[in-house]
Amino acid sequence: QEPSGGRGDAHHAAGKTRETPWKGIYHSNDHLAAVVDVAFAPRKFGPCLSTASHDGKIRIFRGSDDQKDINVDHPWNWERQEEFHAGRNRGTPITCHSWNHSPTDMAQSIVVGCGDGSVCVWSYTEAEDGRGLGWAMVCALKTYQGEVHSVSWAP
Repeated sequence: QEPSGGRGDAHHAAGKTRETPWKGIYHSNDHLAAVVDVAFAPRKFGPCLSTASHDGKIRIFRGSDDQKDINVDHPWNWERQEEFHAGRNRGTPITCHSWNHSPTDMAQSIVVGCGDGSVCVWSYTEAEDGRGLGWAMVCALKTYQGEVHSVSWAP
């Protein structure tokens, strides 16, 4: 049954089409491989989300400056603002990621799990070469065999 006032999009499964109450509102072709994880940044950083992909990149999307809160009904207000290769080695598939939601840490930080078993921590900080703000690797751990399936910050 359809939710009131909504129109479900067609869902294709096993060659059959059926209606679903879910509606696609945004589609992006930014990544060159499968997007395997999406995460919203902590609210203190404004409307911001990130995507992780097997192409080895994290992409950061931010809402427009006048947008005070997350508005998924108007995705055209979102712009890709940053992207970076997030593995220990360029092109290493990214399998998962998580934002640091600590209320006391004001730096934007992301932990990334990779297909080669490594875990990398990234922070948005002033570049060492003085070229402004950017994402820099804080540390990398290579302690796992096989790919990392999930990462999280301690509460």
